[in-house]
Amino acid sequence: MPLSQPAKLRTRLWSAFEILCLLFTGILIATFLVSADSTPASDAAFSHPLDEARQMEHVANRLTFGPTASMVSTLRAIGVRKWIELQLQPERIVESKTLETKLAAYPALQMSTIELAKEYPNRQYLRAVSRGRADLPSDPEDRQKVEAMAKANAERERGFVQQMRTKGTAPASGTDSSTSSGAKSLSGMSQAERLIALQSMNREERASAIRGLPAAERRELTQMIRPAFTVHSSLVAGKFLRAAYSERQLEELMVDFWFNHFNVSVQKEADRYYTIPYERDVIRKHAFGKFEDLLVATAQSPAMLFYLDNFQSVAPQQRLARRMRQNNRAPRGLNENYARELMELHTMGAGGGYTQKDVTEVARCFTGWTIDIRTPGGGFRFVPQLHDGDAKQVLGKKIDSSGIEDGLKVLSMLAKHPSTARFVSTKLAQRFVADQPPQALVDAMSATFARSGGDIREVLRAMFFSKEFLSEGAYRSKVKQPFEMVVSAARALDADIAQPLVLARSLDRLGQPLYRKQEPTGYSTMNAEWVNSAALVERMNLSLALSANRLPGVRWKEIPATGQAMVERARAEWLLPLSETTSASIGRAIADPEQQQLRQFRNASEAQLWAGLLLGSPEFQRR
Repeated sequence: MPLSQPAKLRTRLWSAFEILCLLFTGILIATFLVSADSTPASDAAFSHPLDEARQMEHVANRLTFGPTASMVSTLRAIGVRKWIELQLQPERIVESKTLETKLAAYPALQMSTIELAKEYPNRQYLRAVSRGRADLPSDPEDRQKVEAMAKANAERERGFVQQMRTKGTAPASGTDSSTSSGAKSLSGMSQAERLIALQSMNREERASAIRGLPAAERRELTQMIRPAFTVHSSLVAGKFLRAAYSERQLEELMVDFWFNHFNVSVQKEADRYYTIPYERDVIRKHAFGKFEDLLVATAQSPAMLFYLDNFQSVAPQQRLARRMRQNNRAPRGLNENYARELMELHTMGAGGGYTQKDVTEVARCFTGWTIDIRTPGGGFRFVPQLHDGDAKQVLGKKIDSSGIEDGLKVLSMLAKHPSTARFVSTKLAQRFVADQPPQALVDAMSATFARSGGDIREVLRAMFFSKEFLSEGAYRSKVKQPFEMVVSAARALDADIAQPLVLARSLDRLGQPLYRKQEPTGYSTMNAEWVNSAALVERMNLSLALSANRLPGVRWKEIPATGQAMVERARAEWLLPLSETTSASIGRAIADPEQQQLRQFRNASEAQLWAGLLLGSPEFQRR
């Protein structure tokens, strides 16, 4: 009998785990893992319901970033349907006090773009200040702070230049080794003294000295040295902490989904400052609302306007473009980047029925939609003088309102288009159900989308309470993306995350750096993107380091236990459907003193070793 998609995926992931077990023994295997099979499960599999126990496991894995003991207890107490309904209404859920306390350490997460630009100035501005070419704040306290940051930036740049000249890690010129050696601890120093001491150290010593400071002092020093970096690091830390600790797990998944759908990247200059308000005030605010409202909010966000260049798009015939041509400057003209991605990625999809002519006409409708540059960190602004006031023809419909309404009419038209209902429903089903969801489910979700006017909550409800979602076809059919895997491991261990950026750095190695996907497509949710032997080895290494408390700033309080007790805990608290074959393989790997992969962890306890190998197991990699 042919294997279904979930069965084939289980087989292939088990093969990867066998490879890892063989690698433990030091045997070189000339092999590789074929990516997860894309053959869809049969319609019968999506019609076959899960029993109660597996429904609970399935929901706990699909609607959260991973089960925890307390979450599983609540799920068992109120039942699957009531728990799903509660997650669909996050405003009814009391948020975790632990999360609130940890987020308070990152004040940037609550700031506007204007406040961020003022509190964490970028390097270009600080360089201009140090050279006397930029205005300083009028407030004496702010002026003093900016001057200190400018000095720190200048010292940091001088140190970098010296290192480049010496092409090594020797102490900076004019510093003897005794000074460098004695400067390895920054405790008890003022920030000014720390800046001077850091310049006497090589790169490794600086990193070690900064890590040796308490978390609050380390963040303060980092802000002084690299203020713009603090904005990005706060954004990343907030995402990790919310995913790990929030009681509103479905909300966090939806924020992640919509940010990926309407992707922007901090790699593009000003978006480092725009992204915090974008995620907080645009994506999170509209995650369960009407799709059209979300579409309008993203279109008018400075983050999106800058990322896809629409802030520069003007009608070629307008006065500004003519003036630039007269002054022999490169004229700003029509930019189609946003119009193309709006139709292909945000609404109708690549096969949605639009043409290149439609893309051009839509771009004309959005001329004049720009960013208010009159103040630092300015928001959306419509400039009539830059708008193409002539009539346009989009998808066979005439648009000639000659103002901001042109763009609003396009967004409304696209939000209500049948292709958009189908495209968005398909992406949601691929994220939560299966890589190739059954057409009947997509049709039902599309009908709900159209009937409800694009009510996201209603579309989710139609999906989560469908027979297809709670079916054999959906069960264990998805592979965790790197971010999901790392967060689910921390949640399973109930780890205390004091330094979220330590976990974030692991995502660089796993191929999913947060907020740095440069392409507007966002990260793929398809299994084939994430299943390969090298990635699974990296996941295993990370799991072992995490469970052995080898990651600085991330700790779990192990419960002393035998291997069997750890297995029972995983099955009960993580809802891990661990096979006897996997359990036996882990036991053999731990018992074998010749296992090369485990030698560096031989000082770890039995419970830690079991926990690490369970987190790296093929069962844990699926959801």
